[in-house]
Amino acid sequence: MILARIQSLLPELRPSERRVAEVVLARPTLTAGASIRMIAAAAEASEPTVMRFCRAIGCVGVQDLKRQIARDLGRFTPARFSEATPAEPVAFLGQQTLHHAFETLFEMRKLIPDAGYARAVDLMAAGRGLLFWGLCDYRGLAEDAKLSCVRAGGVAEAGGEIPIIEQQADVTGEGICIVALALRSLSEDLQIPMRAARCAKARGARLIVLGPSTDAQSPDSLAGLADCCVPVVTNATPDWLGLRLALHILLGGWVFEQQRSSVFRQASGS
Repeated sequence: MILARIQSLLPELRPSERRVAEVVLARPTLTAGASIRMIAAAAEASEPTVMRFCRAIGCVGVQDLKRQIARDLGRFTPARFSEATPAEPVAFLGQQTLHHAFETLFEMRKLIPDAGYARAVDLMAAGRGLLFWGLCDYRGLAEDAKLSCVRAGGVAEAGGEIPIIEQQADVTGEGICIVALALRSLSEDLQIPMRAARCAKARGARLIVLGPSTDAQSPDSLAGLADCCVPVVTNATPDWLGLRLALHILLGGWVFEQQRSSVFRQASGS
């Protein structure tokens, strides 16, 4: 396993290479999705140093390093058309997609006991309204979550485009709970949402982030600003599947808490 190999080779690495190793060991999930430039910046090293580090630990290059880390983390590689046989390309790709979907379900099952799920439901139930941010390519999921919440009798809005997110942050106040879908935590596209999140939190909003669990340790990620982080399987096939499953679990918990509060109020006569 590559992470264990890096740990064992730490004493033999040059100081600059050791910094790269420490970044990889501390944030393997982020590294598996990062570019060489991002890894170098996180380690305060040069890109050639990252390449030397890769060779020092027995990897051909950064892509090889990322593939081996992904394998350690149990990630899955989507099927490619080039792998399909000419006779049955649809059957092949269908089987591969279902295989990866089952793997995602299995991995998500491991994450459910994480305290982030219970904490997120508590924050959502305590708020007077929910705001779903579908960052990057996940605006559709945010809209679906909003509709599910409204159908259940809740107050909810959704946003995905940067100007809308900024406008929502300007008017969001105390009691609003923001649920941000942000798998691609190292994307430069998240810089504006991070500023919007700081603005909303300064006005009293609470922030829940669904994304890679290791992001909570990074001040450069949206999860580093969050009141609660909900771990989600990353690099699933399709890539939104882990997010949809996590949202479904959270909304189910939120509905349960709403119903339980209603029964309590009726029983107490309030």
